[in-house]
Amino acid sequence: AISGRIKKGVDTVASLEGYWDGRIDIKDKRTREESNLLDVAVLRDHRLPRYLVKLEKQQEWESQRLWIKVSEAIHNEDQIVATEQKTIIEEAQRARARNLVTPWVPRLFHRDTGTSLPGG
Repeated sequence: AISGRIKKGVDTVASLEGYWDGRIDIKDKRTREESNLLDVAVLRDHRLPRYLVKLEKQQEWESQRLWIKVSEAIHNEDQIVATEQKTIIEEAQRARARNLVTPWVPRLFHRDTGTSLPGG
């Protein structure tokens, strides 16, 4: 279950109640009007089909390929192997970051300078 408040300064203007995997409602504190903010069932009914790139076509550091041994170990309920494989990945990522000569630049995303944030 979730619950929360939306505030403007010190005043609570609305409250939220519901479930992460179900329905979340919002209630206006001033008018007492309650309405649906999010219905996960509706989202599930309209989501796009999952598209996976074949493992052999994925690049070395793509998540599904990178974490496949961890996922398999979890599926096999082998916590020891899952932990070992996770540690191998994390150590390799740390070493890779330490050895970078030029700063890493994302291919698909760009830095938000804060201009689109409220008050920014």
